[in-house]
Amino acid sequence: MKPTLQLLLCWLLLLLFSVGCDDGPAAAPCRDVTCSGVGTCAVVGGVATCDCPAGTATSGTECLATPCQDLACAFGTCEVQGQSAACTCDPGYAGALCDACDVGYHTENMACVADTACGDLVCVHGACSLAGASPECVCQTGFAGTLCDQCAAGFTPQGERCVGASACDPDPCIYGVCKDNNGVAACTCEPKYTGAYCDSCAEGYWPSGLQCLEGPPCNLVEFAYVDPTATSVWVTGSFTSWAATPAGGAIELSDDGAGNWTGSTTIEPGGQHTYKFIVDGTDWVYDPSNPLKVDDGFGGSNSIVEVCSTGPSTPCNEITFTFQDTAASTVWVTGTFSAWGVTPAAGALELVAGSGGSWSLTTVITPDGNHQYKYIVDGTDWRIDPTHPTVDDGTGNLNNALVVCDGGPVTTTCGDVTAFDWRDAVMYFVMVDRFYDSDAQRDTVSGAEDGPGNGSSAQYMGGDLAGVTAKLGYLSDLGVTALWLTAPYENRDSAGKGMGADSHYYSAYHGYWPSPANTDFDAAGGPAPRPAVESRLGDEADLRALVSAAHAATSANDDGIKVLFDYVMNHVDIESGLYQSHNDWFARRNGSFALCGDGLWDDPYWSQRCAFTDYLPPFDFDNAAARAWSVADALWWATEFGVDGYRLDAIKHVPLSWLVDLRARLNSDITTPA
Repeated sequence: MKPTLQLLLCWLLLLLFSVGCDDGPAAAPCRDVTCSGVGTCAVVGGVATCDCPAGTATSGTECLATPCQDLACAFGTCEVQGQSAACTCDPGYAGALCDACDVGYHTENMACVADTACGDLVCVHGACSLAGASPECVCQTGFAGTLCDQCAAGFTPQGERCVGASACDPDPCIYGVCKDNNGVAACTCEPKYTGAYCDSCAEGYWPSGLQCLEGPPCNLVEFAYVDPTATSVWVTGSFTSWAATPAGGAIELSDDGAGNWTGSTTIEPGGQHTYKFIVDGTDWVYDPSNPLKVDDGFGGSNSIVEVCSTGPSTPCNEITFTFQDTAASTVWVTGTFSAWGVTPAAGALELVAGSGGSWSLTTVITPDGNHQYKYIVDGTDWRIDPTHPTVDDGTGNLNNALVVCDGGPVTTTCGDVTAFDWRDAVMYFVMVDRFYDSDAQRDTVSGAEDGPGNGSSAQYMGGDLAGVTAKLGYLSDLGVTALWLTAPYENRDSAGKGMGADSHYYSAYHGYWPSPANTDFDAAGGPAPRPAVESRLGDEADLRALVSAAHAATSANDDGIKVLFDYVMNHVDIESGLYQSHNDWFARRNGSFALCGDGLWDDPYWSQRCAFTDYLPPFDFDNAAARAWSVADALWWATEFGVDGYRLDAIKHVPLSWLVDLRARLNSDITTPA
C-alpha cells in the first residue's frame, strides 16, 4: 500500500473511533459536573442541571443540604426563607416546631381541636380567641381583617404572605449593615465581626466588653514549670475548681524533651486567681518562678495570677458619654468643656450610633473640676440624660453635672450614719406561696402536678400575703430589714410545661408568669380595668396591710422593714388579656416566638427578644407603645402600694431602653424614694 493511501486510511479510522468514544456535543455540559457527589447530572436545554436526592436542593450544578433537613415540624411543614428555615403550622397548631395548640384550640385525643364556642368562625391567617364577649380572630403578624384575610397596614402581599416594609426593621445586625433579601434580613459584617447577626468576633480577634480587639486575649494565661525528672505536670487552681486530675479539669502541660513544661488556658478575666502545679500526679507545688504567693491554709503557699488587670489604668479625665434614642439621626454633647459649641464645627462632640438606639462617645475632658453639659439631638433638640446627676442651669431648666478628676473633700464619716442604706439591709426573700398559709385554703391549678416535679410540688401550696404579715414579728427577730416578695400580681391560670427537656407541668405559684389584663393606664378615673392581685395570694387589702405593717414593724435599724416586689417585664402569659389585644407588641422571628433554648440565651440581639417557653410571649420593647405600657404598669404598682423598690426579673433579657424609660418615670413621679 502506498504511504499516502495508508496515511489517509489511518486518519479515517482515527476519526471514526474518536466519534464513537465521544459522548457527543449534547452531553458535553455534564463532563465536569459532580453534583456534589450525591446527584445525577442531566442536560436540559443545553445546560447542565443536577437531579438531587431528598434532603438536598439543586443550586446550579451542586446539591446543597436544605435548611429543612434537620427541622422537624410536628404538625406543619418546613419552608425555606432565604438561608433559614421555619415551620408553617397546620391550622390549630403553634410554636416554633408546631408542637403546641394555637389560641382558640385545645388538646383532645392527642390533637388540637377548635374550642366549640368558636363555631364555624374560620380565621384564614390567625386563630379564634374566646377572650372577648364573642369569638374573634387573632391575626398572625402582618395580617388584619375580621377573618385575618387581608394585609395589615404597612404590609404588602407577596404570594400567600404579607411582608413588612423591610426585614431590616428593626435592624438585627449588631455590627454590620442589614439588607432585605426577599423578606429575610442578611447582615454584611464590619471588619473584626462575624456571625449571622455580626455579633461574634472574627478569626484573629477576641472579645473585650462590647468590642472585638486584635491579637490574643488578655485572659490567655501561659504557665511554665521546669523539672527534667518529672513524668507529668498539671496546673490547677481556683479557675479549675482545684481539679486534681486532667479528667476533672486540671490542665496538662507539655514537655519539650528537656524538662521545660508549658501550657496555656483562658481564665475568667478581671481579678486574681490562685494555682499550683501537680507534679507526677501527687506532688502539689507552688510556681517557683512567680513571686506572688498567698497562704494556702495548710502551711504552704498558692501562687497568684492576675488576669486582665495589668497595663495602664484609665485616666481619670477619660469620660464616656451615653445616650438612648431610637429615633435620633444625630446626637452631640456640648458643655463647659466645649464652650457650649452648638455644632461639631463649633466644638460639640459627636456620639457614635450603636444598636437599639444607643449612642456613645469616650473622650478626654479638660480641665479638671466641675462641668455641666447637655445633649443635642438632631441638631436642635437640647436634652439632659435623666439617669445622670443634674443641676439648675440658671434659667429654670437643667443641665447634666460632671466632675472630672476630683475626689471631693476628705471626710471622716460617710454621711448620716443613722439613715437607711440599702447596702446595709438584711434582706429576706419570700416566695409567698411557699412561706405561710394563714387560712388553710388552697386553690390549685388544673393540670399542674401535685407530686414531685423539679422540687416538692408544682402546685400552689396555699401560702398567702396575710401569712407573711402574720410572721413579720418572726422576721424582725431574725434581724430582717427588707423583704423581697415574689410578684403579687395576677398570674397564668393554666398549667405550663417545664422548659427544654423538663416534661413536668407547673402552676404559676412562683409568680413569674404574669397574666395582665389589657389595662388602659390613661383612662379617666384611673386604670381600666384595674390591675389585679393574684387571688390565690389575697387581694389589694391584704397587700396594703402587709406593706403598711412591714413599714411599721420594729427592726434592727429602727427604719421598719422595707418591701420590694419582683417585677416581671420580659414576658406575659399567652392567655392574658394584654396579649390577646396587642399581640403585635411581642417579638417574633419568622412568624413565631424564638425560643431562648434554641441557642439564643446569650445572643446579643435575640437574647432580649426570645421566649422562655411558647406560652410566655416576650415583649418587643423596640415598640414604643409596648414599652410605655410596661413602664406605666410598673409605676402604678410602685405608687399604688407604696413599695420601696423592685427586683427586676430577667433584666439581662430586656433592652436598656426599657430601663432608661422606667428610671426617668420613677425620677419624675416619685420625688422621695426610699
